[in-house]
Amino acid sequence: MEKLELAAVISDLLDQQAQCVLATMGETSPYQHLMAYAFSDDLFTIYLATYMDTRKFRNMQLNPNVSLIWDNRKGNIQDHLDGYSLSATGLADQLEGTSQEEARKAIRSRNTTLDNLLTHANCRLFSINLEEYTLTKGYDQVFQFRRAD
Repeated sequence: MEKLELAAVISDLLDQQAQCVLATMGETSPYQHLMAYAFSDDLFTIYLATYMDTRKFRNMQLNPNVSLIWDNRKGNIQDHLDGYSLSATGLADQLEGTSQEEARKAIRSRNTTLDNLLTHANCRLFSINLEEYTLTKGYDQVFQFRRAD
């Protein structure tokens, strides 16, 4: 798959999905969290919002190395041929000051049901700065999309 086609497939998948799975690492165990998100035009920044009193918040503070996964599978056998799975790794960075507004606006525009979270005093916003995506089609077609490409 050519770079422009790969970028278009990734953008479409990110745009179609409302949630992703965020994987974090606690002191002794990994955890997964279902998350609403938004993404930057260049695809290499994912925006997340969470309350301060959550495991995901504590884990990202403790260890900012995270991974994310999206998919468009429907739970049927045709997924073995046509389904997409998209994973990415990156560093979580808690946003401060004016940088929060861009993230809040992006998340709100994709997730209109999150106003209570986004306006809550204990809400914290994160950017996940990505270096690479791995897109898998079916179970045997694997493509890498890197920031440096």
